[in-house]
Amino acid sequence: MSDMEQSGVQDEVLKKALPDLAVKTLTPAAEELGKGLVTVAKVVNMALSPIEGFVWGYEQIRGFVETNVPKKLKNVPPENIQTPPAHIAVPIIDSLRHTGSLKELRELFASLLATSMNSETAKYAHPAFVEVVRQLSVDEALIIKHLKSEKDYPFLCEAVYEENNIHSSYESLHPEFLKICGKAGVESISQAKTYLDNLQRLKLLEVRHSGYEELVEKGAGYAIRPYDRSPAYELEASRYEALYVTDFGQQFIEACVMARENG
Repeated sequence: MSDMEQSGVQDEVLKKALPDLAVKTLTPAAEELGKGLVTVAKVVNMALSPIEGFVWGYEQIRGFVETNVPKKLKNVPPENIQTPPAHIAVPIIDSLRHTGSLKELRELFASLLATSMNSETAKYAHPAFVEVVRQLSVDEALIIKHLKSEKDYPFLCEAVYEENNIHSSYESLHPEFLKICGKAGVESISQAKTYLDNLQRLKLLEVRHSGYEELVEKGAGYAIRPYDRSPAYELEASRYEALYVTDFGQQFIEACVMARENG
């Protein structure tokens, strides 16, 4: 069977096996793929079609902003409401095109926009926060929202371990962070380590270290050399690690979470 005949058979099978959506007309660019890839292109087209519903248009963004931002500024004197800086507002509007369908992320953006429009709080609206929100998952947004309610905020949790295994600190700290994830109501608790890594990468959280080292005498019978009867010593070390919200993270929470709660 020639390549052309085989391609024709594949198209016929596709038409019978997939709904009409899968075989709708492809764009000219897709048609340039050649007969051998047209079948795959049609399947990809079908798989991506639902994504169109998640991309917000101008009217959806405008409706969300006009409805939600005023709620967050309802207690702000009218004379304190100002035009937001373009380098913050424009990226937020652009980001809502792709994240508007995700409630937790769009609320962070709305709060950041409200913060930048209040002359009393605009100083907290750092332009880097837009990119931070863009790189958060929904679960991570839930964690960030929860942190301020931790009893000793900005301190979150701690781990103490002996210096025998370089991985023990992380493994000891992780169960404590799991508890925070549980209280935050994350959906994919199994991804907690990834969330912790990402929140540290974004400089929202940090692990602070401290500890001590000392030489401990092992006593007679433990000489370093067989002919040396002097006591031997070993180095004992203990480490303490604690998870904190960074200064950058605290300001992020003030700008993107607290404005949401106060609104």
